[in-house]
Amino acid sequence: MAAPGASLSHISSPTDRVAALSGMASEVRLEAMRIVEIGPTGDMPRLARLHDLLLRRGVVGRLTIVPPVEKKILTEKLIRDLRDEDTKIKAAQGGSPDELATLLRPFRESLGAAIAEIEGGKWTPSTLDDEAPTSLEAFALLAIQLSEADGTLRRADLSLAMAKSLASATVLVMVDANGDSLEKMGGYIDEVMAQGVDENLRRAQVDDPDGKLRGSITGIREKSGQAIAVLERNLEKAPSQAKKGLERAIEASRPGSERAAKGKGPPWKRPDGAWIPPGLKKKM
Repeated sequence: MAAPGASLSHISSPTDRVAALSGMASEVRLEAMRIVEIGPTGDMPRLARLHDLLLRRGVVGRLTIVPPVEKKILTEKLIRDLRDEDTKIKAAQGGSPDELATLLRPFRESLGAAIAEIEGGKWTPSTLDDEAPTSLEAFALLAIQLSEADGTLRRADLSLAMAKSLASATVLVMVDANGDSLEKMGGYIDEVMAQGVDENLRRAQVDDPDGKLRGSITGIREKSGQAIAVLERNLEKAPSQAKKGLERAIEASRPGSERAAKGKGPPWKRPDGAWIPPGLKKKM
C-alpha cells in the first residue's frame, strides 16, 4: 500500500485520489489471497475490515466529489474493475478448502456493497472498530484523511504523520525485508516529505502574504526530522542482517527530510519533469 498511499500526500485531482485509494484496496486483496495460499490466517479479519474501509469510505466516499464530467467514465471503470476483482476472489475461493474460502467472503461482500453504493448513488461510511489500529490501519486512515483534505497546511501536517507511519513500518519489516525493499520504503518517505510536507508548506506560505500562518508553518518544519529520527533511533538496535538495509532506507529518505526542514532546494526530476525519490534514481 505504500506506493499509492505515498502519492496521496501530493496529488490533488479527485480522480487521481480515487485511483490511489483503489490501488491500496487492490494491494490488500492481493495480500489476502496470498495469505489464503500460504498462511498464517490470523490477521484476515482485520485485513477484511481494512479493505472495507479503503474501498467504501475511501474509494466510494471520494467518488462523491469527482466532477460530473469525469465521474461517469470513472464510475463505469470502477464498477467493471470491482466486478473483475470479485471474479478473481471467487476463483480463489473455489480452489481453497471451505474454511479458507470463508475467510475471503468479507472481501466479496465489501466489493458487492461498494458496487451497489456506486450504482445507487448512496454512500454508507465505513469505519474501523474500537481496537487500537494496526500499523497498516493507521497508514490507511492517514491516506484516507489526505484524500479528504484540501487545505495545504492540513495536508502538510498529515503528510508528516504519514512519513512517520512509513518509518515505523520500515522498522517493523526490517528483519524480513531485503535492502532493496527497505531503500524503496525510504524513497516513499522521501517522496512524502519533499512533495507532501515541503510543497504543501510552500503553497501555504504563498497563500499567507500576511504571515498569519508563519508559526504553524515553522512548527511543522521543525518537526520534519521526526520520521528519519525513527529510522536512526532504531539503527543501533537493528539486527546485524538488517543494518545495511536500514542504512539505505535512511539515506534514501534524507534529502526530502532535509528539504522539508529547511524549506529550500529544487525537487529532483526526470528529464520529463516527473519527480522521483533520490534513493531510486540510480536504478533507472
